[in-house]
Amino acid sequence: MDKEIYQNPNTDVKFVSLSPIDLAQLKKSHPNNQDFESLICVSGFLSQRDNLKESWHSILDKSDENKPVFGFKWPAEDVASIFSRILLELTNIRFDNLGDLTFGDIMALNAVRTIAIESGKLLAHSLILEYPAYLPKVSFVSFSMGTEVVKSCLEELHRLGAKNIVNNVYLMGGAATLTAADSEIFEVMSGDLVQVYTPSDRVLDLYQLTTGFIPIGKDKLGE
Repeated sequence: MDKEIYQNPNTDVKFVSLSPIDLAQLKKSHPNNQDFESLICVSGFLSQRDNLKESWHSILDKSDENKPVFGFKWPAEDVASIFSRILLELTNIRFDNLGDLTFGDIMALNAVRTIAIESGKLLAHSLILEYPAYLPKVSFVSFSMGTEVVKSCLEELHRLGAKNIVNNVYLMGGAATLTAADSEIFEVMSGDLVQVYTPSDRVLDLYQLTTGFIPIGKDKLGE
């Protein structure tokens, strides 16, 4: 089972320690080091019930043992079972036939997107207000709808003028969209933006079918 090292009952902000270093240790060992960096992993909505250590084992195997790694859990569990059914049905949907999707399918995806966006805003506020002594600098690695969480977090940090918190950002198979107007949100970063796309992913197909936009995870131009 994942060990939640912090949960704010008022905002549903939950962090799970994926490495031996936890927040209490960070406060003791790095109280004034503004360059000390942690890695925050954000999974897709279908993975919120999974053991995050197992989901991110490849990242943990390659990460610096002195750099803490956390999983950010966002409250998408409630709709995960709905999408298990939808994804099974999607195998029989022609990509160009929007009529095969039900209104409930579209509403379910929109609900997940809303949760992801709001969770990203809460994450941004947590980094600014609650964790400066613990997490003075972070990098993000995310996949699928988790990239929407990260994008929303960067948007909120930019809106609030909070720079020098985020270093690198890795977006893998992103179920989110980016336009030229969104480029300014990356001004809050001090490091690199890396995008990884995949030619076939059912979640991304569903995202495109319901939104009409090509998700960044399917966009070769964004690699």
